[in-house]
Amino acid sequence: MLLVFVPSILLAQLPRLGTPVIRNFSKDQYRGGTQNWGGIEGADGLIWIANNQGLLECDGLDWRIHALPNRTIVRSLARDSSGKIYAGGQSELGFFEPDKSGNLAYTSLLDRLPEGTREFEDVWKIILARRQIYFLASESIYSIPVEGRAKGGRIQTDGKVLFLGMFNDRIILQIENRGLCELKASGVIEELHPYTRNLTTLTALMPGAGNTIVISTLKSGLFLLDSSGVRPWETPESAYLTTNRIYTAMQLRDGRYAIGTATGGLVILNSEGELLARYTRRQGLQNNTVLTLMEDRVGNLWIGLDNGISLIAISSPFSRFFPDGELEGTAYAMQEFEGNLYCGTNNGLFVMASNMSAGQRNFELIPGTEGQVWSLQVIRGALIMGHHEGAFLVSNRSVSKLAPQSGFWSFLPLAAGSNREPERLIAGTYNGLVSFVWNGGWKYEGPVSGFEESSRFLATDPEGYLWIAHPYRGVWRGIVRDLKFENLRFLGQEQGLPSNLGLQLYPLAEDVVFSAERGTWVYNRNSDRFEAHPILDTLLGRSEPVRRLIATNEGNIWYSVGSRVGCIRMEDMGLYKTTRQLRLPEISGELVGGFEYIYDPPGPDVFFATDRGFIQYTDSEEPFSAPLPIVLLRGVEAFGKSDTLLFAGAGNVALLQTPELPARINAFRFSFSAVEFQHPERMTYSWKLEGFDQQWSAWSDKAEKEYTNLKPGDYVFRVRTQDINGQVSKVSEYTFRIAAPWYASTLAQIVYGITIASILISLVVVPQRRFAKDKAEMANEQERTLREQEERHLEQEANRSQEIMSLRNEKLQGELEFQSGQLANTTLHLVQKNALIVRLREDIEKLDSTTPPEELKKSLRQLLGILNNDDRLDEDWEHFAIHFDKVHADFLARLRDRYPQLTPRDHKLCAFLRMNLSSKEIAPLLYISVRGVEISRYRLRKKLELEAESNLTEFLLGI
Repeated sequence: MLLVFVPSILLAQLPRLGTPVIRNFSKDQYRGGTQNWGGIEGADGLIWIANNQGLLECDGLDWRIHALPNRTIVRSLARDSSGKIYAGGQSELGFFEPDKSGNLAYTSLLDRLPEGTREFEDVWKIILARRQIYFLASESIYSIPVEGRAKGGRIQTDGKVLFLGMFNDRIILQIENRGLCELKASGVIEELHPYTRNLTTLTALMPGAGNTIVISTLKSGLFLLDSSGVRPWETPESAYLTTNRIYTAMQLRDGRYAIGTATGGLVILNSEGELLARYTRRQGLQNNTVLTLMEDRVGNLWIGLDNGISLIAISSPFSRFFPDGELEGTAYAMQEFEGNLYCGTNNGLFVMASNMSAGQRNFELIPGTEGQVWSLQVIRGALIMGHHEGAFLVSNRSVSKLAPQSGFWSFLPLAAGSNREPERLIAGTYNGLVSFVWNGGWKYEGPVSGFEESSRFLATDPEGYLWIAHPYRGVWRGIVRDLKFENLRFLGQEQGLPSNLGLQLYPLAEDVVFSAERGTWVYNRNSDRFEAHPILDTLLGRSEPVRRLIATNEGNIWYSVGSRVGCIRMEDMGLYKTTRQLRLPEISGELVGGFEYIYDPPGPDVFFATDRGFIQYTDSEEPFSAPLPIVLLRGVEAFGKSDTLLFAGAGNVALLQTPELPARINAFRFSFSAVEFQHPERMTYSWKLEGFDQQWSAWSDKAEKEYTNLKPGDYVFRVRTQDINGQVSKVSEYTFRIAAPWYASTLAQIVYGITIASILISLVVVPQRRFAKDKAEMANEQERTLREQEERHLEQEANRSQEIMSLRNEKLQGELEFQSGQLANTTLHLVQKNALIVRLREDIEKLDSTTPPEELKKSLRQLLGILNNDDRLDEDWEHFAIHFDKVHADFLARLRDRYPQLTPRDHKLCAFLRMNLSSKEIAPLLYISVRGVEISRYRLRKKLELEAESNLTEFLLGI
């Protein structure tokens, strides 16, 4: 059964002439042991290395070491999603994790193994899968459950285990005499490929093309495994890998294979097995024994060596090479010609075949070219070199001198003139101009008279004028005829240039562009003035001097402005063209000042001459994009008479509880680091202490900040970092609180209050009390006198009050008698009204149809008169109600408020019952019969919701 996987996308990789950035860390730098056995990257970007003396931790600026309890070698590492770092040593297995103070604490897992299985040798591999910890030690496999306290143990394998690894989420073993096997989740071990039994010890399993698996072995090189079986992978490096033994290998994210050997350093192959690069001590590694490989999030390849650690920016598009080898001289010029690549340095001209394979690339010095090379130009099919010693023709890896003079800067061809002027080649020298003519080849003609200044910058305009710029003197223009420089004219500040210093010129298309201390300029023949270049002046600005402009055959323009390096690319959009800028901050400050040189041949590669060899930049359709930088708070320390470490830098600082510190701790030191390993010195930082700083600090390369004499209060320290591309990281922050001092605490304020109160009592209250006592005694004496007088007065007042009360009672009694009289009168009127009504009823009954009309009219007039008197009797009822309420304390008003459902007739009945009148007495007052009164009483009880046993009259008396 074959291992099935999804193949990685294998990207073609362009060969490099040199090596990318290599950064070496010696044991003196990381303060650990010599050998380094494993590496992993943390979720926060930290790098962890298994070292002879413990677990190494790197944040880009500093190294820390964490030892195992038994101080043994750490051979293997693994990390889980929670951030725990599992480490295996000699007879030791456990994990590191941050504690509450940010210290990395170790927890051993030996007690999770049975007693008889705790003695083993080095743990060579750890795998976290299926909620289990699998590890290889003493040629056996062990497992421990990740969660809980359940015991683990040794897994029965029926043979020595030579290899343990993960491939396509499957646990793969190499068991002696059984070959490749799979460890199932059930614990069963299943043989996969019988034809792998003869393989020597495996060091890696890697995806290959299609369903092929690439196998690296310690002693036998590389093999390919597919459904047809196992076969050697024959590559140009097969012999090299077999001889130097493959100790470790891995497939990089871009599909390349990185192979670490025991004695031959690092080898990089593409998916076809072709050699892309070889890194040994010659290329910058500390030694040639590679023990482990690990690729981080930005594509850096970490190499654990037998002595030290190296980092290679393997995925960076930049690499550096030195044609002069260990001399590492300054580079000035480059040119590809006749299948060879020529590189000019301050140490001479070096050459290498352009099609040389990666393992055979080696530059050679061309004899006779020792010394300073200034330029290399292909003109009329000939390669011409400007050299300190003179002008040379370069061909077939040899040179021949063209002129007797020395000190040649550069060369400029002039077309043949209409007046039979020959085709010339004008050379700028240290002391004027030299002419060569074309006659089947360039022949020396002689010096050009009329001009003797140093002529490093030459150009011609469409009118045939020759322009010369001197960086410190100005610009000249003239015409070369025969061997004379005629119509010579000096132009400079008077014609509009900002000054006569810092001048250079560059032929761009049909223009001659000038750069000065600021801006770019072109000459306007009509106005005889220099004017700002309409495009370049806008694109490049005037804040920094333009140091070099180089046009390419594709119409692009490379520039060096101040310390900035980039390219203005012309993009064809069909009906129009547009510009796009490519900025390369990685090259910032690398070019040779005053002699900036950029070589952009056809293809994706661009070369930059620097003061330490050449930098090769490989441009791709998908431009290199650095991930967002990360900044970590690596320590918070309170310092003073004694230093206190508040946060040690491990774990997520945002999850810490806010510490409350005493007021005496008011000085702090914050240390931080950007997780950047290629060029940490290029990272800058900005910080802000909320509660103290009003705004963010300016960007600085300082990686720590101190604050002193902070006042009590709440604070949040925030820090961020910025890389050379201008990308700014997320903010890392630390919150803390400084308590008020004891003399400003709540308890102290209470004590202050008590003390002040005591002082006030002693100074104010006590004398006041003494005075008050004396005053009280005098007051008591006066009080006794006044009390006696008051008692006499009260006695008199009591007598007067009694008299007044008697008079008031008499008055009230009189009013009551009056009201009662009025009530009686009213009641009498009501009785009279009833009698009147009875009389009316009788008179009406006497009237019938036999009554004569005259008598009927007379009787009706009499009845009308009686009714008019009845209106007055109605008014008497209102008077009755008023007097009744006065006598009976607003009885009717209270009755209406409590029982709004009662009718006016009910009110009258209640009033008469309150007066304790009988039904017989009430009947005439209500113009009803005694039986009607009883019915009305019954209905009234219902409305008042009285129980059957309740007395209606007593109830009304209680209202």
